[in-house]
Amino acid sequence: MISIFVLWLLLPMKMYSTPANEDTTQMPSEEAIKNYESIIVDRKRHDTLCCCLFFIFVIVFFGIGLQAMFTNKMSTLTAPIDEFGNYCGEAKYNLVNETANRFDCTSRSYLFYYDVTSSIGKSRCVTTCPDAVGISSSGDSDYIGYSGIDTDPYVTYPSLPVFGRCFPDVSQLAVNLSNANSTASKVVAFFADSFSTRFMAELSEGKLKLGICLVIGLVVGLIWIWLLRCMAGFLTYLTIFAVIALFLYATYYTYSSWKDLEEEYKETNNADTKDDANNMKWVFYITAGVTVIFLLIMLFLWSRIKLAVAVIKVTSRAVSDMRQLLLVPVVFFVIDILFISIWFYITLMLMAQEDALTYKDGRRIWNYSTKQYGILLFDVFALFWILCFFSALSQITTAGAVAEWYFYPSEDKSGMSSPVWGSFMRAWHYNLGSVAFGALLVAILMLIRFILRIIEEQLKKKKQQTAANVVKCVNCCLKCVQKIIKYINKNAYIYIAIYGGSFINGCKEAVQLIVANVARAATLDFVADFLLVIGKVFISAITAAIAAFMFKTDVDYTYKYWFILAGVVFVGTFAIASLILAVFDMAVDTIFLCFLVDSSEADDEEDRLRAPKELQSFYKLNKKKSKKKDKEEEE
Repeated sequence: MISIFVLWLLLPMKMYSTPANEDTTQMPSEEAIKNYESIIVDRKRHDTLCCCLFFIFVIVFFGIGLQAMFTNKMSTLTAPIDEFGNYCGEAKYNLVNETANRFDCTSRSYLFYYDVTSSIGKSRCVTTCPDAVGISSSGDSDYIGYSGIDTDPYVTYPSLPVFGRCFPDVSQLAVNLSNANSTASKVVAFFADSFSTRFMAELSEGKLKLGICLVIGLVVGLIWIWLLRCMAGFLTYLTIFAVIALFLYATYYTYSSWKDLEEEYKETNNADTKDDANNMKWVFYITAGVTVIFLLIMLFLWSRIKLAVAVIKVTSRAVSDMRQLLLVPVVFFVIDILFISIWFYITLMLMAQEDALTYKDGRRIWNYSTKQYGILLFDVFALFWILCFFSALSQITTAGAVAEWYFYPSEDKSGMSSPVWGSFMRAWHYNLGSVAFGALLVAILMLIRFILRIIEEQLKKKKQQTAANVVKCVNCCLKCVQKIIKYINKNAYIYIAIYGGSFINGCKEAVQLIVANVARAATLDFVADFLLVIGKVFISAITAAIAAFMFKTDVDYTYKYWFILAGVVFVGTFAIASLILAVFDMAVDTIFLCFLVDSSEADDEEDRLRAPKELQSFYKLNKKKSKKKDKEEEE
């Protein structure tokens, strides 16, 4: 980490993304290149103090983790312990006010739960995990009970050793379900009737098909991106008219239902039917009112909707021209997974405080000191801040590449040299402090909400429901504040990606631009968000339908819960689609803010118009309005 920080300090100041087009016939003019470089290249570091603070914080976090690794033992947290507190594989005990039932389990390394239906972990340490359904009696050589302590027979079931514990072998249990009736055991009957046993067996059997379906979902997602490139306008207008049709149909349906109920009341003279008719009448009035309001909003915002469609078209072209953008969320997703894995291991080591462990009723009980709770809270805050940092770095990387594409002084963007990599290096060298600053604000709110959530749960346990509801309301308000800050951060990162500058200045300038164009921004967010939701649902639904067909028509294995497996595919594909379309969402906002910046700066300098051709007509319209306004002021 120290070497990374030193590398950040020593990297040369100007090494990223200049126009590179070997075809000299298509080279932009020197003046255009100069304007382009003044926006994309000429900048300096800002918020360096926050960047240093972040690196110091990360070093302290990993330092605490390393100390925990050297001083604590993972076995304290994960070692298999039976219901009496005997450690499996060790002559060690951890009992709470008990002296009986101590047993030397040195030769018994695995923990077997002989009654999974019990509310407490009824378990015994065993030499090997049982591999069949049966009864283990006290006279058997492999009796799972403790000699001198146990005399009762115990039911066994097929199990596999995992982390020192015997977990049910779902594939064997599914095969041997018929044996359940032949054994007088509630444990085996529990497995025989268990939904989880059957479902896990089907999940294990169909894992290859699940993987294939997720790959299909990825392909369908890429096809959706290509469709947006080819017919973004058509899909956007189709989405808008589909929503209008849905509102109109809802109005028609409620009206028809109201009239049908009135006719039924005239025939039956039933009081309940009359009440239903009156209720449906009010539902119709509300639905009709909402429909009229929505249609009026669409009519009022139609010109802005056309701008939103143009922005989406430009965004589709930008993403198609820079396909490496699709790798940005994937790379940062992998980084997130790696960090979460490391964080989880460090957290386990921090929790493995042997002096805080007691054992009772088959469960571990932890009694941490105030200092230990403080360290764990610091650990949670590290998770929030570092994950927010990675998310912000992903956003500013995407925004920088799209902004470079937008302002490149030629309609032919092939002259750009590695815009995605160049954007990442600019963000790494110049904007890490701003990224850390914005991430810190969100992380602080997340930590406060996390603490309030703990307080709420404690109040509920103490039956103080009123106080718990108050805390829940405060938490809800903070969630709204968090969403607002994330929205401001997002636009600040875009502005910083264009011009550089400090985080505070980026927030101020971005908010001023959004507030000055609030109707445009709201319309674009509505249209783009709805289009992305439709895309996610479309991708997931198509893939889930394919999965359902594959599982339902399988001739080699009968899937009883094929519809649930299809649901798993839907959820997994939705996550993949969200990952892919997150780039599109960030790119839409970047293109829009670039257009606002371009329009605000070029009002008096028509030669600096850099907008793509799809947006130039909207700029010219603003230009005419601006000239008309100036003329009226002069008169």
